[in-house]
Amino acid sequence: MWRSFKRIVTLVVLFLVAWFAFETGFIQDTLVPKLNEFLITKEIQQEENLPQSSFMRTPIETTTEIDIELIRNTIFNLTNDLRHEQGVGQLTQNELLIQAADTRALETEQSFSHTRPNEEPFHTVLQDVYEYQMAGENLAMGTYHGTDTEMASFLFEGWVESEGHYQNMIEPGFTEIGVGVHYDGEMLYLVQIFGTPF
Repeated sequence: MWRSFKRIVTLVVLFLVAWFAFETGFIQDTLVPKLNEFLITKEIQQEENLPQSSFMRTPIETTTEIDIELIRNTIFNLTNDLRHEQGVGQLTQNELLIQAADTRALETEQSFSHTRPNEEPFHTVLQDVYEYQMAGENLAMGTYHGTDTEMASFLFEGWVESEGHYQNMIEPGFTEIGVGVHYDGEMLYLVQIFGTPF
């Protein structure tokens, strides 16, 4: 009987704690934002020494339409601002890299990895399209929230906070960039492909 009483008291206490946390807003105001700021960083070494990194952030709220060019240009400008702060040469946008990055952004919905859905490494998207000395890739994804500019800045800051992404963005050897953008109605997928042509 004593065990049954202890179980009942434990359940009542747990219920009261949960009710209090919900009623005071602790769950919505403290716990949910902390969970939403959780950052998953995944560094993947490529066999051919092409720098690459990826991460995922998951905040709350969604939208139905986005301005792809605004997001693309925001990421481009933020990247060059970062390079300027570090005394590194500015990148120029390359249409072939943009097309490749858009392809990769679409692919990351299916497989959020530097390995493409066909099991090939990311740089094969450049094959027969862009001849390069160096190439690198950054991936990001997150549940859409805020404005287009806020979302671009949010994911960009995640790259800045991750050593692998950051190193790609300030790599002095890179001279060109393509920013890929894909939105599936809930998740925003961003890809930076960096390159240095022959």
